Amino acid sequence: MKKNDIYEKFNNEILTAFKNIKTQEIIEGDLIAGLSFGFWTSIIGKPFVNILENKDLYIKVFKELKLEYKEIGTTEYNKKVNKIRGDLNNIRSNRNRVFHHEKLKDYDKTEKLIWEIISQMSKVSHDYFLENFKKSI
Repeated sequence: MKKNDIYEKFNNEILTAFKNIKTQEIIEGDLIAGLSFGFWTSIIGKPFVNILENKDLYIKVFKELKLEYKEIGTTEYNKKVNKIRGDLNNIRSNRNRVFHHEKLKDYDKTEKLIWEIISQMSKVSHDYFLENFKKSI
């Protein structure tokens, strides 16, 4: 896929999200929530990150990476980023199975991946959600 095609695809998804927001005042959270999980897994995918030439995108999203790795681009950092990318694709795949009324593969593994991803984004959020929601499941 060409650079311009990717920009057009993502711009269209963003415009659609704006159109779907029902309030007059649009806040950042509305737009973030209005974009699909597919959008978010794609934007952190290898082709899009390379096109944006935004090597620190993972550091911005997965704040715990910044604490764990002092330097972007090291072998260890790249392995961790590839693991995150793979984990998100596994979560997305099982999410899509649910929407297509198909049997889930490894529900427990998927749940564990979700908790890991939340933890990598924010340990505070992870602990809060774990304390307040997991016990009710």
